[in-house]
Amino acid sequence: MCLSENKLYGHIGKQIKLLRIKNSLSQYELGMILDCNRVSLSKIESGKQYCQLYKLYQLCYFFNLPLSYFLPKGVDTDSTFIRIGDIVELKSGSDRMTVTQISNQTIKCQWFNNGILVNESFISKALRVIN
Repeated sequence: MCLSENKLYGHIGKQIKLLRIKNSLSQYELGMILDCNRVSLSKIESGKQYCQLYKLYQLCYFFNLPLSYFLPKGVDTDSTFIRIGDIVELKSGSDRMTVTQISNQTIKCQWFNNGILVNESFISKALRVIN
């Protein structure tokens, strides 16, 4: 998977925000841990400012996480990352499906159609993640 620097840091920022919320911390409180102010942390979380590697290390140490926690684990599409467990649909419109397997640019999904479990594979560019 090859992705742009902006997408990578955008993803890292989202992971930092999710971690902060999961641990019931304010931006001010997490900023104290990282030795940065709330405005800088807000920019990092939104992908407008890059997170320095040593700050990621601080997060890993403080929360006892591997660095890989912050890195993408799925397939990069034009709009987002698709990961196992995501709910997706075809960009052309379809039922909502759950991603069960990722292989190169092929995404295997499953969903129920009239009570019958259906499994099918799609190219990643044909799918979009449902928020």
